[in-house]
Amino acid sequence: MGLRRMKTIVDYLNYNAEHYAKKHAVIMLNDKGEEAERLTYSEINQKILTLAGYLQQNFNKGDRALLLYRTGVEFIVAFMACEFCGIIAVPMSLYAKKSPHFHRIEHIMQDAAVNLILTTEKLHGEVLEWLAETPYAATPCLPSDVLVGNRPWTSADVQPEDLAFLQYTSGSTGNPKGVMVSHGNLIHNSLLIKHKYQHDNNTVMGGWLPFYHDMGLIGLILQSLYLGSTLVLMSPVAFVKHPMNWLKAISDYKINTSGGPNFCFEHSIEKANDQKLEGIDLSHWHACFNGSEPIKSQTIDAFSERFARFGFSRNLFYPCYGMAETTLFVTGGTPHVAHETLTVDREALAANKIIFQTPDSSSAVTLVSSGQAYDLDVVIVDPVSHQRLADGEVGEVWIHGESVAQGYWGKPEQTREIFHAELSPSNGKHYLRTGDMGFQQQNELYITGRQKDLVIVNGRNIYPQDIEQRIKESEPLFASGLSAAFGLESERGERVVVVQEIDKRHGLEPEQLTQLITRLRFEIGRYFEVPVAVITLIARGTLPRTTSGKVQRRRTKEMWLKGELPSVFGFDELPVASKE
Repeated sequence: MGLRRMKTIVDYLNYNAEHYAKKHAVIMLNDKGEEAERLTYSEINQKILTLAGYLQQNFNKGDRALLLYRTGVEFIVAFMACEFCGIIAVPMSLYAKKSPHFHRIEHIMQDAAVNLILTTEKLHGEVLEWLAETPYAATPCLPSDVLVGNRPWTSADVQPEDLAFLQYTSGSTGNPKGVMVSHGNLIHNSLLIKHKYQHDNNTVMGGWLPFYHDMGLIGLILQSLYLGSTLVLMSPVAFVKHPMNWLKAISDYKINTSGGPNFCFEHSIEKANDQKLEGIDLSHWHACFNGSEPIKSQTIDAFSERFARFGFSRNLFYPCYGMAETTLFVTGGTPHVAHETLTVDREALAANKIIFQTPDSSSAVTLVSSGQAYDLDVVIVDPVSHQRLADGEVGEVWIHGESVAQGYWGKPEQTREIFHAELSPSNGKHYLRTGDMGFQQQNELYITGRQKDLVIVNGRNIYPQDIEQRIKESEPLFASGLSAAFGLESERGERVVVVQEIDKRHGLEPEQLTQLITRLRFEIGRYFEVPVAVITLIARGTLPRTTSGKVQRRRTKEMWLKGELPSVFGFDELPVASKE
């Protein structure tokens, strides 16, 4: 098949398996950073075809397959086998069996009406044991790495408009939303990434990002398979434990494109060890992408300075912006060209106004550009009037183009509201409302905050109402009291703050309150996999509410920052500077 006729990722992988059969497609590293497995394009394609033959024989095009895997080649094979058959993949992370994370998986199984579950032979028993305790015990659960069909795979005639997978955005227990990504969306976004990063099939890609997350799945795995390049992968757990192994892999395999959320660079600085870094060479790094959470100029400066003597240059940083609703990529810069920054007034920015400042001003804050769009219409809009705003005016970021996904699975009203917005006056286009606030200056996009209440910690999106609901469910003393969770920018990125009402009539002693807060921090951290920096207990009935009784999170945050809430007891690990 010629390049001009290729319409799906299936077409591209088949082409690459034919033309680059002996080229290494995937190299897996273990938790020690040592090579554990490598597969050529011919080998991985054969594994995919074997599984696809079985799936095609036993399931139907359009079925939903929940993918429960830990980091490994098996996930890539299972995901691509689904694509070959026209089965809609639903990638999810898999943690310890007793983790509350499994409750979220149940909600997603219900939401997506999952027809089958794929996992590995090693994890099969564990998943079956969990499944038996759910309402979905009858759902077929199969070990994909040992399945063999009786008939070879035949083309499923997958078209660009067919759904490729559902990307669940929030991990929300109450209202998970599956973004419907089509094959056309996937190929268009893959093309954008290739163009903006200046990739080709000689590019070596690698990293530690979770496979189930859009940045790891599309930005690394599928981009590499689309290009016909080589991909080097390690697990997120391995990175967190030993971030120097990530940098060592970049050196050893001469990786050109790698990166992650802002926190990963801070983590690498904190754990940097010159002895372990001895002999590494980062000069082959072509694009060090930084996205998925607020990008900090000081982090970029600190990382560049710390690793300069190992061949890293500040110009290698590649700030970018994207989301699941646009498949992944929206804006980015130019490799090896220094990204733009603007210094503005902090107080004016909080009021969604841009006033330029000198860097030495006490009220100055540096904003990092997320780059420019390519083949997407990115506009800044007044979120109330829906009128387009001029350069330098802060508004909501709206996006139109072929990478914008099809909507939320099974949620037509939310799809219309979020994916089908129109400008006033209308230009005939439907736009995605991102909920992010920002402005454009000389075609550069600057993200300034979020209109929505999402908390983003270490690249994870968390709805505050989910934290609040978990508190009610996990602690009987808080079952009747209200709470407000919100994010707060600190020197180490965004952190979770919880303000919780408690009835003074319980008469708890300080030691008991300390134990209560410790349990609460542990439960939230375990359930959402993020640390809680602050828990403030306040008297019952004192949390700001609307006239209808709803919690006012933003007002709570304002009062908390000003010290206006009547605190009963609390835990606080944030430095004073974070609250000023």
